[in-house]
Amino acid sequence: MSCPKSQCWYDGFDHFVASVNLDQRDLVAMFTLYCDDSGTHAQSDVAVAACYVSTVEQWTQFKRNWDEANKRENFGVFHMADFVGRQQQFSSVEWSSRIKRDRTLGALINIIRTRARIGFATAVVKSAYDDVIVNGGLKERFGENHYAFAVRMCTAMVDRWRRNTATKSQSNTFLIA
Repeated sequence: MSCPKSQCWYDGFDHFVASVNLDQRDLVAMFTLYCDDSGTHAQSDVAVAACYVSTVEQWTQFKRNWDEANKRENFGVFHMADFVGRQQQFSSVEWSSRIKRDRTLGALINIIRTRARIGFATAVVKSAYDDVIVNGGLKERFGENHYAFAVRMCTAMVDRWRRNTATKSQSNTFLIA
């Protein structure tokens, strides 16, 4: 469906699916992984990476459910730090209602629990990383920065999960994006 340029906006998920020619019935990519970060700014003592794994079909439904929740609650782009800190759009009077905040957060958590197959997260204390990895000369092996290391830890957990849950009858072809 096309729309006037002024009403269209970029959708990363749709772009990804189209770029690798995926269809909900495709077996080439049994699972897809989405990562997000927190604490990558210099003022944060900890870098966090989290990811969820699910099927293309479930990510499509996730997007639909999320958009429906956004239409009901009008939160726009949801950043948990802004939500908790009552910053950006969450600083408005509308978001001072505990009922609205609880309802919105409950709905989003339910969408994640319903649509994601499994989730992984890791936190890296930046000073410890700098002491051990940077000062120990191990950046080439473990990552150029705190967040890169955190993402690598998440992907290692995904790989361990994949190995532990895959059976001999299942394909070992997975797409991690």
